[in-house]
Amino acid sequence: MKKKTFLALAMLLALFSPALQAQTDVTAQYLTNPSFDEAPIAFEGPGDTANPAATQYATSGYGNRIYVPTGWTLVVPGSTGGNAQYTRLATGLFGVDYTSVPDAFNGVEFPTSDRTGAFLAMSGGYATTPLIVQNVTLPAGQYQLRYDVYDKNNGKAVVNYFGFVPDGGNAVYGTETAFTTAWTTYTVNFTLAATTSGKISVGIKGGSSSGSSSNAQLAVDNIKLFFTGNVDQTQYVQPLKDELTALKDSIDFPAGYDLTAVNALLATTVTTENAEQLISDLTAAINTLKNVITLTNSLKTSITAAQTLAGTITITGVKTKLETEISAAGAVISTSATVETLTSSKALLDALCTFANNIVSAQ
Repeated sequence: MKKKTFLALAMLLALFSPALQAQTDVTAQYLTNPSFDEAPIAFEGPGDTANPAATQYATSGYGNRIYVPTGWTLVVPGSTGGNAQYTRLATGLFGVDYTSVPDAFNGVEFPTSDRTGAFLAMSGGYATTPLIVQNVTLPAGQYQLRYDVYDKNNGKAVVNYFGFVPDGGNAVYGTETAFTTAWTTYTVNFTLAATTSGKISVGIKGGSSSGSSSNAQLAVDNIKLFFTGNVDQTQYVQPLKDELTALKDSIDFPAGYDLTAVNALLATTVTTENAEQLISDLTAAINTLKNVITLTNSLKTSITAAQTLAGTITITGVKTKLETEISAAGAVISTSATVETLTSSKALLDALCTFANNIVSAQ
């Protein structure tokens, strides 16, 4: 949807506002259907009959309440908690007099005097979550997500899920916990140290103690993404090196893991030119070492269980085989630990324990 604006004023602001000049609208580069104008529109009016071409989330119990906008992906209602059948989400048209308001709009008619095109209606009760996302991969930099919201129920408390969710790391959401009966543009600022894949998120979580008619009833429009500035990527390297060092020095880290590549990373001097690649490599190494520690502790747990089991077995051949595998698992941790060897050693030891337990049970 496009607001009716005064073009001359917009041009003057662009020419004389340094703050605006410093920002670049990258919406079209990364997002599909950001204003929900693309066909099919779920409810084109004037009645409450849905467009047969619209993508309906038709799972039993939802009726005609959820229609997914073109280009967006629905986060399945209830997957984030709450009573899922109280979710409503669908696109409609401004300027249409809905003589019979669709259930997907939760019985709400939104103001249309200053808007054209389409909008997204959403509401949720009993802690359910109307939520849609789009996958994006963004270069390092500073960003601002903007979104226009109108709440027919004026000021009802919500959990805000408008923001950016990286595939790894912490999501950044808007701070507003209530919206008003006036179209307002809200913003979410986030900074990426390196090229990052994730999701642009649009949604809320309703209150837990009442249905959707007593919670926020939103119309959403004009999702925009702006690049607002570069970042000094070198500043992010040392904290990652510190985290990697702490992991490799952890008491839980296996002595048998080859740290040659890790130590080479830690010894690499950061420059403006290599910062992004170094951040990527350090992050990958951190994730690997975290996985190695988890696998090592899991294997140690299996070794302890196997040792206990071995003490109860009287059949010499089975006892000997189990003790041999216990020793081999210990050797993996102390001399040849990798993700692959730790995983396979645990699988073998657990399988042998299951076999030995069956033998014990049959005695």
